[in-house]
Amino acid sequence: MVRFVSHIPGDYMEFKALARTPIFKALSTTGKRIFLPQGIFYWAGMAKKKASINGTIGTAMGNEIKDLLEDGTTGRGTFFIKSMKDHLGTGLKAGNVASYAPIAGLPDLRSTWRDWILEKTGLAGGGMEDAITLPVVTNGLTNGIFFIGKLFADPGDHVLTSSKHWGNYDTILHLNLGATVSTFNTFKGKEFDVEDLGKQVRILLKKQGKLLLLLNFPNNPSGYVPDTTTMKQIASEVDQACKELEKPLIVICDDAYEGYIYDETADTLGLFPYLVERCKDNPHLIPVKLDGASKELLFYGGRVGFMTFAVSPASKGVLEEIKKELDNKLSGMVRSTISNASRVSQELVLQLLSNKVKSFKERGDVINVLKERWTVFMEQCKQIEATSKGIYFDPFQGGFFAFLNLPSSFPAKEIATKLIDDHALGVIPIEKPDIGVNGIRIAYCSMLKSEISSAIDAISKTLQ
Repeated sequence: MVRFVSHIPGDYMEFKALARTPIFKALSTTGKRIFLPQGIFYWAGMAKKKASINGTIGTAMGNEIKDLLEDGTTGRGTFFIKSMKDHLGTGLKAGNVASYAPIAGLPDLRSTWRDWILEKTGLAGGGMEDAITLPVVTNGLTNGIFFIGKLFADPGDHVLTSSKHWGNYDTILHLNLGATVSTFNTFKGKEFDVEDLGKQVRILLKKQGKLLLLLNFPNNPSGYVPDTTTMKQIASEVDQACKELEKPLIVICDDAYEGYIYDETADTLGLFPYLVERCKDNPHLIPVKLDGASKELLFYGGRVGFMTFAVSPASKGVLEEIKKELDNKLSGMVRSTISNASRVSQELVLQLLSNKVKSFKERGDVINVLKERWTVFMEQCKQIEATSKGIYFDPFQGGFFAFLNLPSSFPAKEIATKLIDDHALGVIPIEKPDIGVNGIRIAYCSMLKSEISSAIDAISKTLQ
């Protein structure tokens, strides 16, 4: 019996179904230990259903001050500051947003986002819908990376990602969680280095009992998006690697920039559906999708992210139990850290998704503006490149950025300093000599189209 006990006598959780899967074998010490005890939220839920007097939840409630309750409240409601109502407008009820959200997120938001995942990835109607878990809401996608890292990686474990990766991966996984961030070579020439990815996966799986692999498309900092053939090659390579070694491979799809594709040759579905198809017959392959409202709904300050797993249907008969037990562990992670994500942000995201046609039409207008900037940047950046001297851009088909590689004789931080001091141009330098990365990330997403020419000219002059 797999039983985990809290400090409360008699409070425990059994993970009988999950224990039969490679997912359980892949969990970290914390991941194996964590569960959601029957605490305040459990008893508050019970009281809501059964009690006539509710003394469970730490929320100021009542019926004495009608002006500080939602209009039409007949019993007791949650008190709120009256002026909140004036700031919310007509779409949101102050009485709702003033209350705590459920630990794993608003049920309607979770189911709506799951439907959206199935739609945007092409998984709807493909026969694998049952394998997709109900997303758990996080405080932004960054929070999701921390949770999944904590769930599967022990201090000292190797976590694999591309050599061109977001710097915060190192902060979360190494500085915070104590894992070792290992990398594979992102590009071989202008192509994604699938061969080195597979090689490094196999090396690390041989070293340890499981592996966490973190992939990000469109990539930050490069803006690279594979075409469909390459996406399938990536999925095939990681599938074969964990099949050969019969060890769990958790593949995190960091889909922060999902939807921002400007080149018609780039894949528009993302890596997740290709992994889902592969995990059908391979329970050692564990796809995890991290996405959210920050970029996808242009709601950066809302901090609403989602964690979604694909569970191999090879676990027939206990699939729903596995999903429930996984949900319990994720809820335990949320409860023990942030308690729950912002309710008002979740309500706003739900409102946006309730009128998806209008919301995504408006987002589409922004994508068109970014595509115009991308087109101009693509045309003008060629004048900077001197490949023979080690000055060249990585391929960038989408996202928000382009990455200009520089030779070691041009340290990225020195170039970035010159650009801001001499030309008032801000860029992000990335120097990682141990893995051969030296260059500047240029966010054309925040430049006006009319400013791109000046930016390119400033970089060109500085590199001369």
